[in-house]
Amino acid sequence: MPQLSESNSWDRRDFGVIGVAIIVLVVFRFAAFAAPLEIDECNYAYFGQQLLAGDQLYVDLWDHQPPGMFMLTTVLAATFGTGPMACRWLATVAAAATMVFLYAACRRHLNRGSCWLVAALYAVVSSDPGVAGEGCNREIYMNLLAVAAFYFLLKSQTWKYLLGAGLLLGISSLVKTVVAAQWLAIALAVAVIGFKQSPLVAVRRVLLFGAGPAIVWAATFIYFHSQNRLGEFIDAAFIYNLDYGKIEMSLWEKFAGFFGANSWTVFRSAIFLWLAGGVGLILLPWRRSQAFAAVTAALAVGSFVTVCLPGKFWHHYYMLMLPVLVVGAVTILDRLACLDSRGGRESTIRQRVYSIALVVMVFALQFVFYLSQEPDDIARHRYGGRMAWARDHGFRVASVTDPDDYIYVCGIDSGIYYYGQRRCAARYPLATMLTAKDEKAAERRKKFLEDLKKNKPRLILIVKGTDFIPELNQFITEEKYQLAGQDPGRMDVLCSPNRPVQRIDWDHKKTLADGN
Repeated sequence: MPQLSESNSWDRRDFGVIGVAIIVLVVFRFAAFAAPLEIDECNYAYFGQQLLAGDQLYVDLWDHQPPGMFMLTTVLAATFGTGPMACRWLATVAAAATMVFLYAACRRHLNRGSCWLVAALYAVVSSDPGVAGEGCNREIYMNLLAVAAFYFLLKSQTWKYLLGAGLLLGISSLVKTVVAAQWLAIALAVAVIGFKQSPLVAVRRVLLFGAGPAIVWAATFIYFHSQNRLGEFIDAAFIYNLDYGKIEMSLWEKFAGFFGANSWTVFRSAIFLWLAGGVGLILLPWRRSQAFAAVTAALAVGSFVTVCLPGKFWHHYYMLMLPVLVVGAVTILDRLACLDSRGGRESTIRQRVYSIALVVMVFALQFVFYLSQEPDDIARHRYGGRMAWARDHGFRVASVTDPDDYIYVCGIDSGIYYYGQRRCAARYPLATMLTAKDEKAAERRKKFLEDLKKNKPRLILIVKGTDFIPELNQFITEEKYQLAGQDPGRMDVLCSPNRPVQRIDWDHKKTLADGN
């Protein structure tokens, strides 16, 4: 059987493989650059623009997410702007960096050929549309932070790497708080590894690993307290978020929901990776390196729980499984080698056939479900054509309003704000923030009405199917807003009687002269 690890040091072959893999990854992701950004992605970019302009998070702009993604898009807005290309390239850099860290982590415990398979698989599947990988959602950055922590923990269990890994996962939890599940699972693995030396070592290592998130969140609380926004931050990111993620089902039902009726649209475009990765993760206990097996298994379990804990399953949640699936698929190479106790040529042939076949099959499905699709159609299996719909109506809004006009979209279609480059007349850009049933919903709707009266939107776009908001209806009635157009069956467009807009055709089924 071949050795599991060659020298840890890299040579020209490693850098060559990584270089080629990065080129492949960029080419794959570039295929979606012309696609519209999704609802969440537009919302993050819109927040970045407004925060850069001086708005305060959780006061002038309100969302139930922790501040991490908004901080990132604000930095992006200040540096490169938040145009679609800036968002796409930032996500591409994050995906490429994730692949490099994954390769480097495996390079310490797998032979070079296995690591080449890691690079090839991740380059091809990192933009998998089944998990919204081609987009710019926050899971791309969470994967980077988790895999970097994975690399740190496999490199060394000394204090600086334990603290560094904890800091990385702490920063990731600022993007999505359920990352705590990843931290807990990995902390257990750290304790098990340390316990083999002594219980004291185990305790010390877990404390060091936990110091990272403690530092991150202490700094976050101190910052919001210094800005007199601590109460607003807690209400949004914790109290509302817990209610938003609540669902009436058992924990077992949540875990079973991972494989629910709609999950086939998640798995189908990379089904061979899911199958190979799942089998490989089961075979992890047979690996020689127990530290590698323990940390990999912990990341897999933690990522699985992180996907399952929220109240609903969205495709992009599953993206958190990609790195560990790649590692799992590669560990099968070692089991193939074990089939022949003598190792040698037959073992090598089996491994090469498996590697080539897996990459080819994964590529074939990516071609069918991704590369061969028109950009606007790549994500249609996830949310229909809603992203293109919001983009095109954003262009329409821009054509009939002025840059300093306020608008309000009664729906979840923040793409209209983003592509129309118009500001929301209220601090709540998504209607779900106002239709929730938590104890502070009435207070939010009161502030919402105050915002509308203060900012007087020139246009109000009411998306069909959105829950009724009584305060919005009150405002429309009092201010005598008039019907300015309709997208039949999808949306009503109302305009201020004091500032009417040019009459245009709002039917999305017809071709736009501007913006398409």
